[in-house]
Amino acid sequence: MDASTSASSPDTEPTPRALFVAFGILAAGIVAAGYVGYRRVEAQYRTQVERELSAVANLKVRELLNWRAERMADGDVRRRNPVFAALVTRWFRNPRDAQAERLLRAWLTLAQEGEQYDRLVLLDDRGAERLAAPDTREAPSPVVVAAAEAALRSGKETFLGFYRDAPGGSPSLAVIAPITGALEGGRPVGVLVLRIDPALHLYPAVERWPVPSRTSETLIIGRDGRDVVFLNPLRFRPDAALNLRIPLTKLDVPAVSAVLGHEGLLEGTDYHGARVVAALRGIPGSPWFIIAKTDLSEAYAPLRQRLWSLALLVAFLVTGAGAAVAWTWRQRSARYFKEQAKAADAIRALNADLERRVAERTAELAEANRGLEAFAYSVSHDLRAPLRSIDGFGKILLEDFAGPLGDEGRQHLHRMRAASQRMGHLIDDMLKLSRVSRVELRREPVDLTALATSVVAELREADPGRAVSVSIQSGLSAKGDPALLRIALENLLGNAWKFTTARPDASISFGAEQHNGVRAWVVRDNGAGFDMAYADKLFAPFQRLHRQDEFPGSGIGLATVARIVGRHGGRAWAESAVDKGTAVSFTLE
Repeated sequence: MDASTSASSPDTEPTPRALFVAFGILAAGIVAAGYVGYRRVEAQYRTQVERELSAVANLKVRELLNWRAERMADGDVRRRNPVFAALVTRWFRNPRDAQAERLLRAWLTLAQEGEQYDRLVLLDDRGAERLAAPDTREAPSPVVVAAAEAALRSGKETFLGFYRDAPGGSPSLAVIAPITGALEGGRPVGVLVLRIDPALHLYPAVERWPVPSRTSETLIIGRDGRDVVFLNPLRFRPDAALNLRIPLTKLDVPAVSAVLGHEGLLEGTDYHGARVVAALRGIPGSPWFIIAKTDLSEAYAPLRQRLWSLALLVAFLVTGAGAAVAWTWRQRSARYFKEQAKAADAIRALNADLERRVAERTAELAEANRGLEAFAYSVSHDLRAPLRSIDGFGKILLEDFAGPLGDEGRQHLHRMRAASQRMGHLIDDMLKLSRVSRVELRREPVDLTALATSVVAELREADPGRAVSVSIQSGLSAKGDPALLRIALENLLGNAWKFTTARPDASISFGAEQHNGVRAWVVRDNGAGFDMAYADKLFAPFQRLHRQDEFPGSGIGLATVARIVGRHGGRAWAESAVDKGTAVSFTLE
């Protein structure tokens, strides 16, 4: 073979056309890989942002519902107080009774100073103000008078939404509680108005955001005719409460979508002209709506940074590939392959750099999760302290003052203590649910038969008086996290144990079945069952299909199961019929 033949051999020197084709394929592959990688990261990041906004919106709805329920409970307690009602009746019948007036004034002052109300007003059955604490000589608002008249007619307490006592005044809320006089044949003798300053007792909780943010906020809105009216101060409009309105024709505004009945997540233009991503929720039993939103510029800023980094990386790789091709063309075959090896090394280094950045971002997210966990523990601690006080003082009253309280008073205290104890259990269950989502997942062989047997043994030990037939299939095993799978079985078998309490022939089984070609584990019982029309609520937190007095619980157990199997790449579902038992199935990856 002569030198000219060797120099033109395709095995040693690629032709220009072949090099251009190779460059085109390489560049297309780099761009395609970058595009696919970015789309995958984008989808994951958007899901994370939407999940966080949904969690905040759901949290704010629950907080508002609980806060409103507590205020209504305050009104109900006062409405049903026979001593207070008798004192009001006595003074209204004899306005010259100075002792009754002095006692009522002292009672109102103590109640106003010790609770979440900025003014307490006592109205007679004609809506005229008789006493107030503090006694600022304010004329009752027409809105309050109208609500009081309605409460007198219905005999039931009502919650008065955002209103102004005077034009241009600050927003207020109020609980309107009719006072029923025992000596008046059950007819209301007057009305107690418990006025609330939302700037002190509502807005701070609404405006609080779980993590630092420069644009995120929560909005409370309502509908007034053809407008959306904003009910709380806003980050970019501190004077917005009852002042800022947006016509319903602006369909791109999330607040408009919310009052028109839309729920869920959407992108739109906010009240201050910025593009936002928002979670919309209606507040049950009220004309209000909650919006948790973040400006797109903040929500997707890390994603845009990732896009620029990836674009620069792709451009660099494509440029490097072109340079490598040109260099190869000049250096002939041997040097061509040598330079390609070096390029494979310009790529490994860049991949390592990208992995480093991903690791840094992962560390940042882990730190944020630790902050959220610390926040959750702090909040739970702050909530437990007043609950312990309520329960402890209620116990003291029952033990030391049972006689003067009477049967009805003791019943109220029992209900109060039971509610505070249920709240404590609910806080514990919420923390358990959050830990299930954050704990590091381990995958190893797990003996499900042994786990189930251990759980049933604990159930029998805790409830030795019950005779329950339990069947556990032998040889059941899976690959997953032993601690999390034990929690899942404790919830599933515990539910089966609880919902068969009314069955003298109670039976529970645990085994494996094939479901559409996939192996599933099933817990069956012959207990109370439920209507499948409500099956979609079964695995959501705080959703219960039975009354508390029938089967106690917090509604967290099956939500915990769903999260555990979800983290294992599986899913959970249930099949049931009323009074015919339930089968809860789950799969693992």
